[in-house]
Amino acid sequence: MARCGHGMEMRPTRAGRQRMTTYDVEVIKHRQWMQVARGPYLPAFDDLLRNEFLAEAQQQAWQRRALQRMVRYAAAQVPFYAALFARLGLRPVDIDDPQALENLPLLQKHDVLRCTGELRTRQLPSGERVATVTSSSGTTGRPVRVYHSTASARMFSLLSHRHARWFGFDPAGTMVFVCIPAEMPGHAERRIDTRHAVVREDHWRYVGQYFDTGPQYSFSIANPVDQQLTWMAEIRPQYVKGYPSVFEEWLFANAGDVPVAGLQALFGIGAQVTPALRSRLEQSYGIPVQQAYGLNEIGIVAGRCAAGRYHVHTEHCLVEIIAADGRACAPGQTGKVVVTGLRNFAMPLLRYDTGDLAVAVAGPCPCGRTLPAFGEIEGRYRRYAALPAGTKARVNTLVDAIGEIATEHLNFLRRYQIYQDRSNRFELRLVTAAPIPEAFRSGIARAWEAVAGDPAIPLVLREVEAIEPAPSGKLLDFASELHVDASVNPHATTASDRANGRG
Repeated sequence: MARCGHGMEMRPTRAGRQRMTTYDVEVIKHRQWMQVARGPYLPAFDDLLRNEFLAEAQQQAWQRRALQRMVRYAAAQVPFYAALFARLGLRPVDIDDPQALENLPLLQKHDVLRCTGELRTRQLPSGERVATVTSSSGTTGRPVRVYHSTASARMFSLLSHRHARWFGFDPAGTMVFVCIPAEMPGHAERRIDTRHAVVREDHWRYVGQYFDTGPQYSFSIANPVDQQLTWMAEIRPQYVKGYPSVFEEWLFANAGDVPVAGLQALFGIGAQVTPALRSRLEQSYGIPVQQAYGLNEIGIVAGRCAAGRYHVHTEHCLVEIIAADGRACAPGQTGKVVVTGLRNFAMPLLRYDTGDLAVAVAGPCPCGRTLPAFGEIEGRYRRYAALPAGTKARVNTLVDAIGEIATEHLNFLRRYQIYQDRSNRFELRLVTAAPIPEAFRSGIARAWEAVAGDPAIPLVLREVEAIEPAPSGKLLDFASELHVDASVNPHATTASDRANGRG
């Protein structure tokens, strides 16, 4: 048997055949990653590759063991769960497989906000410590702070490498990271001018602590788009990681042309890549748009394969897609994304309601991986939960309409935002570099007519000098004066209330 540089054995192909399995291909890609001279190589990278192709029974056994360990630990060491299990009359052994998680209530954002102290562990396992504290973006309300143990924090590097391997990234390539100012390297320590600085690192962040890679450059999304494109031309990266809205703005500003020669892939993070945007980017640039799914409260949750499924990183978490009645969705049905962390011993989150919607899938994935998966991410339901009926449909219609307008009629556009005022009237705010073409106006008008309602809700196209990012630094395609976040709703019934007999 051939043996890769990291100790992985590659399965031989059948005699007389040259066809390779997906596993074989992944092993070959794995061999491209050379260990840095410093520090021992972590066999966990090899384990991650093996786990991607376990038989279904092995996958299920792995998930059961990991879940049982975390549930037992949470019930014994975390006051929040001790009270919850007592209130519900449950024992840790009653939650012995992922299906049994339905016996626990969902953990909401407002639960975590109100009960942060109760959710922290009394005593960490031997060898564990609090390694980092993350905060949600706060896009829809108050940010959630979560303490992560060493095991949880380490998974970010491990899974970042898994994604790079899945996507076929060449570790020798140059990476660009377009980020919010707070994520700029050295932002807190050096107080750098993040609006204008380009920061160079000798290796890719996270992955570079274990493997030799090319350099990574970072700059802020707060910089003007034209300046971003100028830097891209100077840096000439092979890969760019950033918010999908950034990629769309480059498309507008660069007349639909690829922003720099030699670009091999875009990697969308932090927001949904809609099918319409993915199609437009891939057709215009001729390169793939890769995507992962995660949240700061948990970490990296899943990665999107070439077949369009998001494979869950079961070494780190479990995912349920559930319907309104709390039951698991049938294949093809859209439901809430609920995540249970398996590695964070500092602050376990069981059945955390992400606020996102995704499609349930079933059956073997064409990509060959056996990790459980879900389908297309369809946005955030929490974002629209307290808004007038029809808001989500109207926003989606406008986003889709812009996506369907021919590129030559979008050259005037630099940034847009759909805005809903307190009277439920809508504005399409536009940062422009030229007059709005009639083809754009008429396309938007036709789309709005179908969803305006009776009596019709007005839509105004308004040109503005700038669209400011949210407090988190993210660029939002939709903002509303009517938004009410559940995290500050005094009448909400939380899992903590139910645990203590208050709901």
